[in-house]
Amino acid sequence: MELYPVRGLTAKHEAEDEERLAAKKAAMSPEEREALIAFGKEMRAYQDAADSEAALRTIPMLSREDLAAENEPLNFEAGKLGETPFHYAPRNTTGILYLRLDFDVSDLPTESLSELSPHQGFARLSEHRGAQLRRALDPG
Repeated sequence: MELYPVRGLTAKHEAEDEERLAAKKAAMSPEEREALIAFGKEMRAYQDAADSEAALRTIPMLSREDLAAENEPLNFEAGKLGETPFHYAPRNTTGILYLRLDFDVSDLPTESLSELSPHQGFARLSEHRGAQLRRALDPG
């Protein structure tokens, strides 16, 4: 897979967002706009308020002692949630959840793969098909 930056993409996305938001604003009544502004002020006050000591103690944290000097190999185990198979590596993470989702995209046409990019439109993928694509993404 080859990724290439697209010059001006951020400005284009910002302009699209501005246009979309302007259309939403134009469709709102004055009362809806006032309610939205009030909600925004309430959210800002909530976010700016300091958390209580009790709330802060519920946030899982890692300390230096939690980290090994050398990386430990992950020993994956298979599981099933309903009919959905999954793999996990049991280990103590002091309450922090680490999650990676993988999807089989081998049946997607190459031109659709760029839509999987977290920065849509950023990627231009080289021409790979089926097994070629799997080998390119997972040479092991």
